[in-house]
Amino acid sequence: MGQDLGAEDEYANLLPEEHFWPHFKPAIDINNVIDQTFYTEGTWQSFLFKYQTYDFVLNAYTPPLFLNDFWLTSDKLQELNETTKTLRLTY
Repeated sequence: MGQDLGAEDEYANLLPEEHFWPHFKPAIDINNVIDQTFYTEGTWQSFLFKYQTYDFVLNAYTPPLFLNDFWLTSDKLQELNETTKTLRLTY
């Protein structure tokens, strides 16, 4: 009450500008996703078939991989642009 929610132009300067700066990530963790659920043929989630294969005879599947860059801090990112000549690959 009291505020005009339709006046979006008034708040446009408060929103951050959207920019895309490509960066090189010098490290990434690759984790196996382990699922110990026993699946039968009728209980397997259909959306998972797109990402992995499952053998119902052996009750085995290819585990999905999770690419994790959670512990990669922003000070390690290297911006890629037309002035980038070399990349530091070790830390």
